[in-house]
Amino acid sequence: MVPREPRSAVRRPRKVVVVLAVSIALALSALGIDSASASTSSRLAVSLNADRSSAARLNGSTVKGKIYVFVRSSKNLKKVNFYLDSPRRTKQPPARTDKQTPFDLAGTAADGTARAFDTSKLADGSHTIRAVMTSRDGSTSTRRGHFKVHNGGVKPTPSPSPTSTTTAPTPPATTTVPPAPITTTATSATGAPSPTITATTTTPVPNGQPATKLLTIVEENHSLEQMKAGMPYLYSLAQRFAYANNYVAIRHPSLPNYLAIAGGDTFGVSDDAGPASHPLSGQSVFGQAIAHGRTAGVYAESMPGNCVQSSNAGYVVKHNPWPYFVDERALCNASDTPETGFGAAVGANALPNAGMLIPNLCNDAHDCSLGTADSWLKNRLPKILASSDFTSGKLAVVVTADEDDNASGNKVLTVVLHASLDGSHKVVSTALTHYSLSRFYSQTNGGSPLRKAAAAPDMAQAFGLTVGPTSP
Repeated sequence: MVPREPRSAVRRPRKVVVVLAVSIALALSALGIDSASASTSSRLAVSLNADRSSAARLNGSTVKGKIYVFVRSSKNLKKVNFYLDSPRRTKQPPARTDKQTPFDLAGTAADGTARAFDTSKLADGSHTIRAVMTSRDGSTSTRRGHFKVHNGGVKPTPSPSPTSTTTAPTPPATTTVPPAPITTTATSATGAPSPTITATTTTPVPNGQPATKLLTIVEENHSLEQMKAGMPYLYSLAQRFAYANNYVAIRHPSLPNYLAIAGGDTFGVSDDAGPASHPLSGQSVFGQAIAHGRTAGVYAESMPGNCVQSSNAGYVVKHNPWPYFVDERALCNASDTPETGFGAAVGANALPNAGMLIPNLCNDAHDCSLGTADSWLKNRLPKILASSDFTSGKLAVVVTADEDDNASGNKVLTVVLHASLDGSHKVVSTALTHYSLSRFYSQTNGGSPLRKAAAAPDMAQAFGLTVGPTSP
């Protein structure tokens, strides 16, 4: 019989390895390097954005709604097997196997953005995602992310599919203050905490916080289904916040629809001629805002000056309704400006109460692709959504289209972004039109809906929003 090796002899090599590992960690710490990231950049991360920006470590996070889980990877990874709430020693197949970087839990869209993982399908409480990573040399390693789901204590239910509908409730008479965002602190191998990062979705403001500012962005000549398919960034926001699946433009061509938004009527206009052909008397929603002591502003990309009444390369006046209202020409000359000043207004939280952002003929998908229009929005909307105007609940943003391509009954995608809707995944089936949007403006202004907007379905109510002037 072969004598057993003494227990101490078996453990000694491991002790040497542990001491060596600690020494390496201390040396890396002296250089300002996290030893965990030094060995590999692969780790489970979570983001609230399809482009994976502003990501945090999944481990220790509290999440809700739709999130984007992925592996921060090095070039050496060949594939990642994702397991959800699966024991380590199990024959259960992975929830997903991804063989292409970036490695996304829910898969990667054609445009390279991540697909959302819907936590509402999980029960509230603790969960684990295990990522088994295979390198190109055949070696494997595992990362785990222990996280908590908090969707309000309700039973898990699937989020609405693009074809499902919900009817938005009437805004509640009372509101409660939501909990503050839960943060998680990541710890390096040396034990020193790294900066605290928030891994929850934006905490919704109460519906009782009235929206006092409304910004509308109008795309061109595409239907609901075309925009859903061709504008993945915008549609990801629609799924995260809210959108209407029964919003119909007024008529063709473009100009009557812009006038319906700005004036609550088409004024009998059936073409795209300029203000000289269609001088309109009376008030617009922009003039109404100013008459009620509020502010108004239009930002038109490629417009060479203020309130320009003729078209030029990139800019067309038919997409800028304020110059048609001749009684407000002085107001238009002061506050209908080129888009170059828009970024500064966003950064200063100085967007007007009644606002409109007008892309040029390429960036609104009139002359260029929906993908171009989507990229243009992706370059601007994140800054708007990060502003205190938006996060406080003062600002609501509507992205719609003037009309479809004459092939889908004039039904267009209309997305409503507001802090109280963040993570709601709401799909509104109420029959809405551009007159409803005009009514929304007037309610925000503190005035009565203009013309045909007075009889239009209430868009704010359909989306469960409280609107009205408190402070600009």
